[in-house]
Parts: sequence; structure tokens; C-alpha cells
Amino acid sequence: MQFWNDRVMGVGWAPLTLRRNGERCPPRIVRLHQCERTDFRATRARRQGFVLLMVLVLLAVMAAALAGLCRQSLRNALAATSDAGDLQRRWGVLSCQAAILPHAELLLSQAETTRRQPVRALDLDFQLGGQEFSVRVADEQAKVNLNFLYDSRGRTNAETAARAAARQAGDRLSVSLRPLDIAPRLVSFGQIFTSPGGAISAIDFRAASSDVTCWGDGKLNWRRASAAAISSQCQPLGIGAANRLVALQSANPPPGIADLLNDPQIAQGQQTNLLIQLLAEQSTCHSIWIMSHAQSGPVRYDLAVLDQSGSGPARTMRFSW
Repeated sequence: MQFWNDRVMGVGWAPLTLRRNGERCPPRIVRLHQCERTDFRATRARRQGFVLLMVLVLLAVMAAALAGLCRQSLRNALAATSDAGDLQRRWGVLSCQAAILPHAELLLSQAETTRRQPVRALDLDFQLGGQEFSVRVADEQAKVNLNFLYDSRGRTNAETAARAAARQAGDRLSVSLRPLDIAPRLVSFGQIFTSPGGAISAIDFRAASSDVTCWGDGKLNWRRASAAAISSQCQPLGIGAANRLVALQSANPPPGIADLLNDPQIAQGQQTNLLIQLLAEQSTCHSIWIMSHAQSGPVRYDLAVLDQSGSGPARTMRFSW
């Protein structure tokens, strides 16, 4: 009797064949081994299908993970670019403030020489490091000081001047004074103006601040002030004195305070001391508005005020929007 099995020989599954004296095994034995071969092939096919499915699932998970990593890397790169641009913008703002603000009076005087007329604000545009900067240099002493009005004439006069200034921004601003208990009572525009819509834009602040200020010693540089500012500041002197001062602004050169004291239309009797308290012919307080933005960033506004009035050290106030 001979026994052999193709599976043992490495060829593959095959029916187990038995030969006894040259005779084949009974058919039922052969059928049994054929069923074993068929079941193995089906099992192997199922295993191969399961492995393929697992490979596809792993590939999908890896693709999703790589996509998430790419998105995170892109967000990090964009954030780094934005931070670099914002840092460059801040350095540009500080550079403008350091280079221009101490020389504001010189810039305004040179512009007056060129234009042959009073200049209370000067606009400049330039680029730094691929970013655009729009700068407005202004004489804060050519504006009505609301602290001076509040302390010398009361809250009503200060509110009246603030409302006149708020009209520069249309109906987007309203006046609501919120003074401090100590002097100076008003130290920012947020204590003066409010907006019916909530937040106030910096552009509205800049428009409203063209004729009023919170800084300086309270005296008005009448040579550069607007007619509205002169009328508000010189209210105790009368409308005739205010109109005379506006007419003298066009004189070349404009008269000094000593000349004004001798003008009968301006100073009469006790008004001499009052005139000295109200008016100045030089400025010791200036501001610089800076509007800046990168190529793909929002517009930012910065305000710096250099106050050199008084006998103490110079003070610099900075605000950002």
C-alpha cells in the first residue's frame, strides 16, 4: 500500500490518494479530500480580502493624518508671516514716532514757509519695508483744550465745544463726558465721545480731534487755530476780538502777543491779563497720527502726543486701534 500527499510535497493541496494493490481509494474518500482543498482556498481568499481592507483603511488614516499635518503647517506658516508683518509694522510706527514727533514744530514751520499760510496739520505718505504709512503731524496747541474749558468755564462749555468737534464725524459720534476726579480730568478721547453703534473707529476719532484736544497747557496758538477754535477760546473777549484775531492770521508776519495787547479791538482794560491766559504764539504740544497696514493685513491706527508744556519733563502718550 502506497501513501502520498501533494500538500506535504509542497505542490499544494490535493486529495489524499491511497493505493492498495493498484486500486484507488473509494470515491467517498476522494470527495472528502476535494472538499478540504476547496475550503482552504475559500479561507485563504477571505484572509487576503481582509488584509487588503486593512491596508486600505491604514492608507486612508495616514492620508487624513498627513492632510491634517499639512493644514496645521500652513496655519503655522500664515501665523508666522502675520506675526512678522505685525512686528515690522510696530517697529515702523515706533520709528516714525521717534523720528518725526520731536521735530513736529520744525516740519510745520517749514510747511508754513513754503505755503505762506498757517499750517496746523501736515500729511505725509511713505513706505517702510513694503508697508504703507500715512502720517498726520498736528499742532495740539492750535486746538481748544477741553480740560481748560472744563476747569475754567464748567462742564457745559466743554460739552458744547466737544459737540461742535463731533460734527466732523457726522452722526457717528455723540458726546458724553466722563471726567476723572483728579486733574487732568480728561486724558483720552474715550472719555469724551461715544458711538450709537458701539465701538468707535479711529478715523472718527481723528476727524473729531481736528479742533479739540485733551493735552497741553490750555493756551491756544491763535496763529494756527481755526476760526471755530478761536471763537470758542476767546468767548470771554467777545465776538469782535475773535473776528479781529482771525483777520490778523493772514498778516505776514502775524503779530505777537505783545502787539495784540496794544490792539484796542482785542484787549481793553481788564482783558489784558485774560488775553495772556488764553493765547500763545508758540506751541509746546504736538501729535502724530499714523495709519499703517501691510499688503494683506488690516489698517491700524496709532496716536502719539508729545506734551512739552509746563516746567516738568516732557510726556509722551500713546494710543492704538
